[in-house]
Amino acid sequence: MFPPIWERVVSGHYPKAVATLAGYARFALKNDTYPGMIASQDQEVIGALYRDVSDADLSALDVFEGSEYQRCSVQVDIGTTEKIWAETYVFLPHERLSGQPWDPAAFAVNRFMGAYCPERGGA
Repeated sequence: MFPPIWERVVSGHYPKAVATLAGYARFALKNDTYPGMIASQDQEVIGALYRDVSDADLSALDVFEGSEYQRCSVQVDIGTTEKIWAETYVFLPHERLSGQPWDPAAFAVNRFMGAYCPERGGA
């Protein structure tokens, strides 16, 4: 969702759109800054959809998300009459979720990047 993080993880440049994923919710984690998204009936998550991401960049995203997340195919709404297929990451260790909704507006992007997104080249 956050371009500075996305640009640290992937190499390519991709068209981006706002997308809504029905049947899921995003929660704050206990004692951490990033969210976890899980299936949750009657809820929805609004996020960013990047189109035509290369296999190499999908692999980079898989590594970045790590073992706590599983990449899944889902259908998202981008404001058209039909839903489209997309890949997303679902959080696996539900016990780490706080139960509180995650607020993207309160997310400390720079702090997160310092902890989880070193600059390419090893810095």
